[in-house]
Amino acid sequence: MKERLASERGVSVGQIGMIGVLTLLLAILLGIRFTLRTDADKERARARVLLQTLHQLEEAYHKEHGTYLSVDSERNSDVLKLNDLPGSLHLTVEATESTFVAFVEADPAGSGATQTWRIDSRHSEPELLQSRSGASSPEPTTPP
Repeated sequence: MKERLASERGVSVGQIGMIGVLTLLLAILLGIRFTLRTDADKERARARVLLQTLHQLEEAYHKEHGTYLSVDSERNSDVLKLNDLPGSLHLTVEATESTFVAFVEADPAGSGATQTWRIDSRHSEPELLQSRSGASSPEPTTPP
C-alpha cells in the first residue's frame, strides 16, 4: 500500500527512507555541535563560576560582618580550596571594609595566551579585561 501511494506521487520508499536518514543525521550533528564544549569554553565557564561564587561569598560575608573577606594564600585559600583550582585558573582578591575586587587569570586554550576576568562589589557578572596573545585587548565582554 505504501509503495502504491509513493509511486502515485512519484517518490519511492527508498527516497523517503533516505530523506529520513539524512534528517536524522543532521539533527544528531546539530545536537553534538550545540552540546559539546571545547576545553577553552570549559575554562571560561570555570572562571565565570568561580567569580560568581566568590561574589556571593563576599556579599554574604559583608552582610554578616560589615566588611569584605580578605582572601590570600597564607590565611584562607586552603580553607576556600583555592589552592586546588581546576585547569589553569589563578585567582587574586583584594578586599577592604567597603569594597572588593577579584581577578581570575586563565589560559583557556592552554596555548600561553591568557585572559583576565574581573568581578567586584558593584558588578556580579564577570567582565573580560584583557586577553594577552600579542593582539590588542578586546572590549569588555562576559564569558559564555
